[in-house]
Amino acid sequence: MASPEEEVIAIMKKTCIDLAATLPCDRIKNLLPLVSENFPEIKLTREENGVGICAGAYLAGENP
Repeated sequence: MASPEEEVIAIMKKTCIDLAATLPCDRIKNLLPLVSENFPEIKLTREENGVGICAGAYLAGENP
């Protein structure tokens, strides 16, 4: 049986996510290493930076 974190990764792959913007958080500390292993990742320090980065990536044809 897959862990909840592995299920999230499977869903991300199924929906063709090709870029992840992550923000450190204790609640998802087990998920973040899996994201790093499976997707190109941009580590953020502020949430609002992620909105701009993901919007720009989407306009450039990525699926963040």
